[in-house]
Amino acid sequence: MVSSLNDGFVWNSLKAFAELTLNKSTVKIACSLRLVRFMKTPLLKSNLIKLSIVRVGCSAFLVLAAAVLTAASLLSPSTGAAPILRTVPVKTVNIKNNSGKPIYVVLEAAKQDIKDDNGRPHDRWLQAEFNDEIGTYASNYIYRAYVNPHNGIPGGGGSVSVTLPFYTQLQSQLSPSKDDQYIDWWRALRIYVYDDPGAIQHAYNKDTNTENAVPISTFAPGASPVPTSGGALLVVYRDQSGGDNHGVALPLDDPSQLLEFTFAKVNTFGPLEMPDHQFVDYDISSVDQVYLSVAMDPVNNPLIGYIGSVLGQKKFSDTLTAFRDEFNWPKYKWPEYVTNQNNIRLPATYNVMNQIAHPGDLDPTGPAIKNLRAVKKMEELWDGCCGADWPESGHCKHASSSDACNNMAKVAELFEKNYKNYRKLAQGKSCQTPVAPTRDDMMAKVYGWVPFNSCKDGAVNHNLNNELRDTPDIGGAAGYQAISEDYVDLQYHSPPNPKTFGDFNRFTELIHSDAYLHANEYGFSIDDAAGNMLEIGDGINITVGGAEGLDNTNPYDPWRFFLFNVGAAKETGPKWTKYRVCTGAELPACADKAPDRDMKGTRVEDVKTKEVSIQYPAIKIGAVPGPFVIVLQDSNGALYKTEVKRLPQPPPTHPLNKVGDPPTAIDNLWNQKKEDGSYTNVKCFDNETSFDWCGGLQAYSATEKTRKGALRTVYHVNTRPPEVSKPGIKFLPGDIEATLVSADRLLVKWPKAVTQPPGNPVKYELTLWDRANCPKDSNLCDGHSHNPNRACNQSQTQCEVTLPRCVPPLTAETLKSISVVAKDLKAPPGTPNAQKEVNFTAPPPKLGAIREDIHEEMDRIQKRLHDIEKQNSDTKQSARKERWLEMRISVLTARLQYPTDEVLKQLEQTVEARQSLGRKAWRSFLDQLNTRIVELQSGH
Repeated sequence: MVSSLNDGFVWNSLKAFAELTLNKSTVKIACSLRLVRFMKTPLLKSNLIKLSIVRVGCSAFLVLAAAVLTAASLLSPSTGAAPILRTVPVKTVNIKNNSGKPIYVVLEAAKQDIKDDNGRPHDRWLQAEFNDEIGTYASNYIYRAYVNPHNGIPGGGGSVSVTLPFYTQLQSQLSPSKDDQYIDWWRALRIYVYDDPGAIQHAYNKDTNTENAVPISTFAPGASPVPTSGGALLVVYRDQSGGDNHGVALPLDDPSQLLEFTFAKVNTFGPLEMPDHQFVDYDISSVDQVYLSVAMDPVNNPLIGYIGSVLGQKKFSDTLTAFRDEFNWPKYKWPEYVTNQNNIRLPATYNVMNQIAHPGDLDPTGPAIKNLRAVKKMEELWDGCCGADWPESGHCKHASSSDACNNMAKVAELFEKNYKNYRKLAQGKSCQTPVAPTRDDMMAKVYGWVPFNSCKDGAVNHNLNNELRDTPDIGGAAGYQAISEDYVDLQYHSPPNPKTFGDFNRFTELIHSDAYLHANEYGFSIDDAAGNMLEIGDGINITVGGAEGLDNTNPYDPWRFFLFNVGAAKETGPKWTKYRVCTGAELPACADKAPDRDMKGTRVEDVKTKEVSIQYPAIKIGAVPGPFVIVLQDSNGALYKTEVKRLPQPPPTHPLNKVGDPPTAIDNLWNQKKEDGSYTNVKCFDNETSFDWCGGLQAYSATEKTRKGALRTVYHVNTRPPEVSKPGIKFLPGDIEATLVSADRLLVKWPKAVTQPPGNPVKYELTLWDRANCPKDSNLCDGHSHNPNRACNQSQTQCEVTLPRCVPPLTAETLKSISVVAKDLKAPPGTPNAQKEVNFTAPPPKLGAIREDIHEEMDRIQKRLHDIEKQNSDTKQSARKERWLEMRISVLTARLQYPTDEVLKQLEQTVEARQSLGRKAWRSFLDQLNTRIVELQSGH
C-alpha cells in the first residue's frame, strides 16, 4: 500500500539497499493492436537494485530474480562435448483458494527471443545455467500450463502446489544453437487467475485445439522434467496461434487477474556467471485492470509479508462497485462466453484513455468515456495546467500556480520531445508520416508511460527504439529520473486536495487508498513502490480471497524492516554457508537449532586491487515481531549468533498486520551506543560466538534522498567476515556498581568475565582513581591510581575497600573513577585483557547516618574509658591512655556539630592513629581542635 509521495518512490530508491545488484533485460510478448497488455515500467536510477524499463504492447517487459535446486536433465552439448547429466533446479508455486467458488490458474512461459549484441535471439538465463554462450537457447513460442482446467481449485480452502523446473528439454537430440530446444519456466512467467468457468473453458478449448496448439508431450523426452502439480491435472500446450503462429497472450477482456514472476537472477552483462538460485521476483499487476483479491509472498521466507489484498472476494468486488459509483468509472463488458456477466472488473487509466480513440470492451467505450465525471475532472486539470489546446498547440504552458501544474508541464514536455524523436526515427524507416497526436492519444501515452514507437511502412510494422528514458534533450538519465519522480508525485498528490490522491489519476486511489482496496500492488506503470518484490524464497505462495496459505499473514511494510548485511568473506578463509532467523519469545530454543537456509555468495574481484572476496546478499527482516536472533554458520562449522531487539522505530505506529503512512522521523535509537561502545539494540546472543566478531557488529541507518530532499531511512546491521576464533575474555553485560557503606568504606561490584575457550580461571584487579575518565585518558591518568591494600579476593566479583587504607590513601570526595581488569590465567601470551571502568561521584553526605556512626564510636570509647577508670590504675601509662580517649571524645563531639568538615575528620583520623597521648601532644591536639571550632563558628 502506498499513501504518499514517499510511498511512490520507495521501491525505486529502496532497491538500492545493497542486497545485491541486478541487471536489466527484456522479454518480448505477443499481442494484437487492441489486446495490448500494459506492463509496468520501473524508474531508472543510478543506484537502483533492479533497473527495469518496459516497452508496452508489442514491446517488452523486464523481470529479474533467482532460484534453488532438484530434478534432472542435460548440459548443453553445443560446445561439442558429450551431454553431461545435471540437476535441474525447481521451485514451487503454491495456490490457495479462500474464496467461495472455484478458481482456474494458467501459467504462461514467455517467448525468449530478445536479440543479443550480435543480433541473435537468445535466452541469457539458460546460457548462464548451462555456462554456454555459443548456444542461443532461444524460444519463439508461448507455452501455457492449465491447472485442473475442468474443475479448477475448489473454493473454501482448496489448494494446489505446482513444481516448476527451471527448464524443459524439448528434443532428444539437442542443438542449442537452434531455437526452440527448451522451455524456460523461470524467466518472465505470467500467471492468470480466473474465476469464471465459461471463460477458462473458452481459453482452454482454444489452447488445446490442434489447429492452434501442440501438447508438450509431443516434444519432451521422457526423462525431461515438466511442471507437475501433485494430484491435480496439469495440461501443458505450445500456443501456435496468432499471425506468426508463435502464440498470443490470453484475451485482455477475460475475467482474470494477472500475476508475474521470475525465478533466476542472471548477470546479463559481461562474462557468463552461474544464475543465483536464491531469489524470487514477483508482482501483482493491476496496471491494466483490477479484478480479484490476490496476495503473494515467498515460499519458506516468513520474514517479508505479503503484497496484494487479503480481502474476501465479495468485499473486494463490492469495493470496486463503490469506487465505480463514486467516480463514475467504466467497467469491462464481458464476452458472451463468460458465465457470470455480473462480475465487476475495472480498467486502469491507460486502458480507459486508450479506448476513447480505439473503442473496445469497456462500458462505456469510445467518445462516451469523456462524459464520465472522473475523466472530465482529469481533462479539466490538464486544461488548467497545459491549456485547452494542448497537445495540438505543440507545447504545454509552464504553469507555476501549483506543484501539480509544474509537474504536469514537465511530464508533458517529456512526451512532446519523445514524439519529436519518434518522427525523426520514423522518417529513417521510411514509415508513413505520423499524424500529430490528439489530446486522447497523448493521454493514453502519459497514463501508460508509453513511448511513441509503433511505425507502419506499408504492410510492415516497425517497433522503433524510442524509449522514454532515451528521449533527447531531457537531461539524460538524471533528467529522466527527475521527471519520473514528478510523475509519481502526481499519482499520489493532485487537486482538489494536493495532500492526497486527486483528479490526476483516481485509479491509483482505488488501489492504494485505505478508503478502497488499500493494496500494495501495481496501480500504474512505474508504481514499483507498491508492488514489485525481490526476495529470498523457494517459490511463491498465491492466495485468493484471504490470507490462509501465506507464510506471513502480515502485509509487506516498506517502512518497517531492516537489512542484516553479513561481511564479505576472504577467498582464502572461512566462508558463510548457512543461516537461520529466529523471532518472538522462543529465541533460545530456535537459536539452538541448526541453521536451515543456504547462504550463497558471489566471487567478486576488485578491479584496482585485484583482491577477491565472496559477497553475500543481505537478509531482509520485517513484518514479524521482535526480538530477532540471526544464526550464521561458516564453512568451519562455527556459529555466530546476533540478537536485534526490535524493528526500526519511531512509528509507523500502526500494528504489524497493517500498512500505514510513512514515519515522519528517523529512529535515532537504532544506532545508539552505550558508554562501553556497544549498541543498545544489537549484540551477540551468546558467549560462544567469537568475541572479536561480536565487537565488530554495527548498527547504522542511511537516509536515501531525491532531488526533492530526504526520501526515507533504511536501517542496517553489519557484521564482520567469518573468522577463526581466538582465545579471549570479556565481561558479561552490566556496569561497575560502587556504594559507600560508610563515610570511608566503599563496596565495589562488577559483572563476571567469561573466557574463550570457556571455563578458564579469571583474576580481577581493582583500581581506584582520583581523576575522572581513568584509565581511558591514558597517560593523563599516570600518578592518579590508588590500589586497595590486601582488600580484595581476586577471584571474586566484588570488594569492600577502606579508602584511607588504599595506597596512597583516598577519601570518598577525592575518588573520581574506578576500573576493573579481568585476566584469563590460561590465555596465551599477548591475549588482550578485558576492562571496565566507571566514573564515580560521592553522594551528598547523609548527616543522620554520619552522626549515628559518631555516636556509636563515642559509646565504644566511653566504654573503654570506663573500663580503665574501674581498674583504679594510677600509672603513667593509664593516664596517657585516658588523655587519648578523652581527646577522641572531644573531637567526635565537635564532629557531631560539624559532621562534614574535612579538617575535623582528618584530625579524628590522626588522633585515632595514636594509642596514647602525652601532655604535650594532648595540648597540641586541643589547640588544633579549639582553633578549628573558632574558625567554623566564624564561618570559615
